[in-house]
Amino acid sequence: MNPMNIEIRLAEEKDLPYILEIYAPYITQSKISMEYTVPELNEFVERYRNITQFFPWIVCLINNRIIGYAYASHAFSRMGYQWDASLTVYITKEFHKQRIGISLYQSLFEILDLQGMVNLYGIISNDNKGSIHFHEKLGFQTEAVFHNSGYKFGEWVDVTWMVKHIRPISENPALPRSIHQIDHNEILRILKQYTEFLIANRTK
Repeated sequence: MNPMNIEIRLAEEKDLPYILEIYAPYITQSKISMEYTVPELNEFVERYRNITQFFPWIVCLINNRIIGYAYASHAFSRMGYQWDASLTVYITKEFHKQRIGISLYQSLFEILDLQGMVNLYGIISNDNKGSIHFHEKLGFQTEAVFHNSGYKFGEWVDVTWMVKHIRPISENPALPRSIHQIDHNEILRILKQYTEFLIANRTK
């Protein structure tokens, strides 16, 4: 891979058909996603718009091809949970174990810290042992296991909730800010930093 052709940046609407191509096999071929059917593109666009009103959605490109993405979303809907975010990451299978997921997640951690988030959650099907290990490496701890919580392909699935605290618990936390309230140059700095990390640590 040519280092000049590796980039981590904010996702754009034009990226969504390619992002959906990455996501689709996780729906149709695994219990990693508990969705049953691949969303229509217009539905996926609405998801993207709803999420990016407040949270970051980022992509990784190699040779101008989107090969992975990650985003944060509200973990719960009530206002009292507004300091909690749920994280999602998907990588094209041929690029697994090349530190792409790490780079995307670390980028999210720093942006979410600027936003004032406190608790980050990973919600993982127990079929996905690799993801559980990945989250452990990045400092997540198991908070709970919900047995027989999901059902797909004729089987019940246990689901593990993992948590990472990126800020200390305080008595009067400041309200989280939308990504649109964050200095855009700071976001670009973070994304550049982890692009350079990925270039320096990519698989030879």
